[in-house]
Amino acid sequence: MKKIVITVFIIIGLSAVVLAQDAMPPAIYFDSEDIGTDLAATLTQRPNLGIGVISVGEDYNINMIRRNAPAGAIVHPDGTEIHYIVEGAGILTTGGVAVRPGGGGAAIIEGGYSQRVTVGGFSTNSSRYTSWIHCS
Repeated sequence: MKKIVITVFIIIGLSAVVLAQDAMPPAIYFDSEDIGTDLAATLTQRPNLGIGVISVGEDYNINMIRRNAPAGAIVHPDGTEIHYIVEGAGILTTGGVAVRPGGGGAAIIEGGYSQRVTVGGFSTNSSRYTSWIHCS
């Protein structure tokens, strides 16, 4: 009898834990107007780089980024980047070594792999690698 009572309490306890958790929706919708508003607001602060926040989680960020001028090479040590080109074109250089010119200025990549990217293009850049998008 004691084992049955303990088993019932365990089942009730586990059921309460399961029921208390939020269920994930079958899909998540992001309103383009909200993303566009974020993008426009950041472009007023930094005209060469706009960021529209789509979603932020514990272990990811999803942003719509608009570059209006070339930027230097960067390294993201903790995350993989996914690029989907929705407007314009450019050269995406990955790998290699980021080098900053002696007189200052934006870093470039030496010894990397360059690929022209255009609307509809998609790339992933693994964490700890350099990336550099040259606008064209």
